[in-house]
Amino acid sequence: MRQPDVFERTVATFQAGLVNHEAGGFPAYYAVAGGWLGLGRAMGLAGGNLLYWTRFLDVLVLAGLVWLSYWAAHTLFPECRVTHLGVPILLAFFPQDVFYSVNSDVLTPLLFAVAFVGLMRIVLEDRSMAFHVLTGLAVSAAFLTTLRPATLVG
Repeated sequence: MRQPDVFERTVATFQAGLVNHEAGGFPAYYAVAGGWLGLGRAMGLAGGNLLYWTRFLDVLVLAGLVWLSYWAAHTLFPECRVTHLGVPILLAFFPQDVFYSVNSDVLTPLLFAVAFVGLMRIVLEDRSMAFHVLTGLAVSAAFLTTLRPATLVG
């Protein structure tokens, strides 16, 4: 025998105990993922395909991270070909659990790498004020993704 009032009370009790841990999350990932999701919907994806499309964003982020690591290793160690390839290969094949799910920490490694490369270029070369501003924005974006980069500084 169905008891809709019991079911509704049970659901209400369950939902009252739920806490959305992402509600206080930083907006950088959500802005990028929302744009990526909109692109998937514009391409006609829906349901489970849209979920896999969202996870595909991790592939692009990891590819960008591998490319930036090659560029950073090439800039810091111009004579060492082993390092030029070793650093990106390590990043490409070392398991990173952040890329195995949909979560707000996905952009952190890429944004940290962008900030690192920008700061590295500022130290090694004479760069324009616009480059300084863009690097500052990259550092800000890394912090707006999560506070974990703050633990690396202090």
